Amino acid sequence: MACGVIHAEVMREQEATPDRRTYGVVLSALGQAGQVDRALELFGQMQQQAGLRPSLYEYATLISALGRSGRVDEARALLQ
Repeated sequence: MACGVIHAEVMREQEATPDRRTYGVVLSALGQAGQVDRALELFGQMQQQAGLRPSLYEYATLISALGRSGRVDEARALLQ
């Protein structure tokens, strides 16, 4: 499990609120680890539960992860 994911889970257990930087780091770690479905889930949580609007960094990180995993159509859809 990626360090960023562990960090996010510990924060949740301690009822700490992850900020944009935390989400970005965890998205990046998940993408690099090939855990694209978890990254997509976290991306949705970032918006729905935390009320944070993704920045270009979060979009680029997710698009990169989708592309590396061969999910080009999903990456293209996210761009639109």
